Amino acid sequence: MIKKLLIILTINSLTKDFGNDSSNYNRLVQILIRNFNNRSAPQTEVSFNNWKQLFSESCGYDFRKTSSSAITLAKKFDRNEDELDQIIFCLHTYFSLIITLIASEVVSFKTKTVFGRYLEFLLNIKKGEFVEVFKMMPSSSIFDHIGLKSFFDGDLFWWFTDEWSSSLEEAIYSILITLTNYEPTFSSIHVNNSKDVFKELYEDLIPRTIRHDLGEYYTPNWITEYVINNIKLHKYTRILDPSCGFGSFLIQAINRIRREYGSVMKESDLLQLISNQIVGFDLNPIAVITARANYLIAIADLIASAGNFTIPIFMRDSILSDSLISVPSFPIEKFDYVVGNPPWIGWENLPQAYRNATQHLWKQYNLFSIKKGSEARLGGGKKDFSMLFVHRSIDLYLKEKGELIFLITQTVFQSVKTGEGFRKFHIKKNYPFGILKVDDLSEIKPFKASAQAAILYCKKGEITNYPIKYRKWRKKERINFSSNSLSFEAAEKSIRKFDYYAQPSTNKSGSPWIIYPSSDKDFPWLMRKLTGKSPYLGKAGVCTWLNGVFWIQILVTYPDGKILIENLGDIGRKKVPIIQAIIEPDLIFPLIRGRDVGLWTVDSTDNYYLLVTNDPVTRKGISISKMKKDYPKTYKYLSYFKDILMERSGYKKYFQPTDPFYSIYNVEQELFAPIRLLWSEMGDFNCSIIKQITDPCLGRKIQIPNNKVMYIPFFNEKEAYFVAGVINSPLIKKFIAAKKLATSNTTKLIKEMKIPKFNAELHEHQQIAKFTKKWANNRQNGDYLKRLQKLIFEIIN
Repeated sequence: MIKKLLIILTINSLTKDFGNDSSNYNRLVQILIRNFNNRSAPQTEVSFNNWKQLFSESCGYDFRKTSSSAITLAKKFDRNEDELDQIIFCLHTYFSLIITLIASEVVSFKTKTVFGRYLEFLLNIKKGEFVEVFKMMPSSSIFDHIGLKSFFDGDLFWWFTDEWSSSLEEAIYSILITLTNYEPTFSSIHVNNSKDVFKELYEDLIPRTIRHDLGEYYTPNWITEYVINNIKLHKYTRILDPSCGFGSFLIQAINRIRREYGSVMKESDLLQLISNQIVGFDLNPIAVITARANYLIAIADLIASAGNFTIPIFMRDSILSDSLISVPSFPIEKFDYVVGNPPWIGWENLPQAYRNATQHLWKQYNLFSIKKGSEARLGGGKKDFSMLFVHRSIDLYLKEKGELIFLITQTVFQSVKTGEGFRKFHIKKNYPFGILKVDDLSEIKPFKASAQAAILYCKKGEITNYPIKYRKWRKKERINFSSNSLSFEAAEKSIRKFDYYAQPSTNKSGSPWIIYPSSDKDFPWLMRKLTGKSPYLGKAGVCTWLNGVFWIQILVTYPDGKILIENLGDIGRKKVPIIQAIIEPDLIFPLIRGRDVGLWTVDSTDNYYLLVTNDPVTRKGISISKMKKDYPKTYKYLSYFKDILMERSGYKKYFQPTDPFYSIYNVEQELFAPIRLLWSEMGDFNCSIIKQITDPCLGRKIQIPNNKVMYIPFFNEKEAYFVAGVINSPLIKKFIAAKKLATSNTTKLIKEMKIPKFNAELHEHQQIAKFTKKWANNRQNGDYLKRLQKLIFEIIN
């Protein structure tokens, strides 16, 4: 008999055999979808509806939204995108089955149960009895034989046993055969160095854009190790992850306890210590079952003689604390540390029912602090769910003087509206929590997305003392910091850490932070001089919410003045049909995008144009009667897109159904000022000045910026150059860099900066305007900049 050559289970082998491109995945998921659509058991429908509710609440996902990834995923299984909820439910069922079988095999090997190798036991079951064994698995499996009662608590993914078919049995049998080809020790999952081996498989199964729409940013293993290493561990330190996901932080905590105490404690005592001290909550059903599997694998060798044992991973809504789906067998007391990566979900993306249920908590923690205009309603200012998670976790789960370490979006520290209530750092009146320090991970991008990540360290019951230690992480070399296979040691060697300070930009509670190098001893002086209100306010350019209709190219200019245009239908997320039309030139303007603006340059090489359809006085679309009368061809062109224009989110939010369907945003009289100072929302802060130009197709025209370009309108050239010289100077740009978000140069940068008001009677102001204009026209001459710097220093000192 030839001995079978076994392979080692690794992240790569797991993905290869069970990932998106594997035959196991494509075969079984297709069968699960078909069996689900032909479902007959009432419990299947109950499981699906419970899963959908819990999953939507935990991730803030609206299954009615479609994306290109959702459409592609649906087509893969010959389904429509409106069946996305059913597809993901079946994907989760498949994933749950794989990890349950792997966990069963690890336990059977480590505990040497009567089953022997559990997967081989399953393969030896007679045909016809296979389904009955699977139906009984939640109540009579390998886990039950070792005294583990909680693995399947709240499980919603065993519905497939009620919708059994011969094709399903054959597909599962094939998976069992594949798994038995692995070495029974599952060597890559050895104790004292356990990792979340399932994360990469899940990321391979669910398209990245869908996961990020779900608010699912799973933390790389090396970051979880870094966070756990920051804990001051002693024998009775209790640690909670209230949004544990797949359990990465918990696994690292188990590893650390085992390293610290594994050699001095009996296995039974060590197991009791771990299960009492390391606890996780999550509302997402697939996260709970995966975290339990990971937890079980990390302690599998300790449970051989455990008796009755509960994995302390509970299906619980950590925000609405009375929503406890799987009940712990012991009371949930408060913890020394609360750690983790809470969901990053915009308030507006939460299900309406959940918004209603949590509304009182947002108000209770003073997280909604906007009082004016259209943003007065709840949700104004792009609130992020992670802010509520911080407050709620400190309030409910943290001991007095306990510490919270969370990954959170960096924008809460510096965005004006989003984080105002958050930055007051109070659970309730006269009950603060102190910010100890922040690690800013924005530049290394530890997630496979543009999300700005930071690690927040808090202490309950203490006051925040400014300045706060703020450390920026930067890459030494180009490596993938989002990789789950990246070791902690390799990551550490590839990062440089720079020390900064953070403090509020004004004396007002909740002000955005200014972040500056701790080595800059002069910065506090600069901050005192420049902090205040600006006489100049920035504005954002035109927002259309559907650039594919309003962004155009000019193909032909006719003798009668009419122009032949073609819309840029493939621009932006929402694609629209590309058509050609002859229209009037009156509402067409050269377009300026953020990428076109640099230091003293505006270079729109693509020759794009913008159709501006609003009345700058009413700030609504030009009346339909006037449009039909004065611009009939333009109206005909717009009417082609009427249905999709009326479905724009911004149109619905800011306009009435009776307003012209082509209404756009941020069109006001100042937009057409003869002189405007511009800067891009993205990238480094650099300004330029524009005036009217002679366009080759349109003649004398004003260029119009889109909403990714900020501007200040002027009617006096000297005043424009004076302001541009001040804010473009290296001294002032240092202050701006400390105020701005890592990825955004908003209009608010100027609002709270004490720029001197231009006074034509002051010689210094005239000189600044003069030297700025010369600098703009001849940037090679550094003398102008030196003289400018000296003058600016004098006027602000």
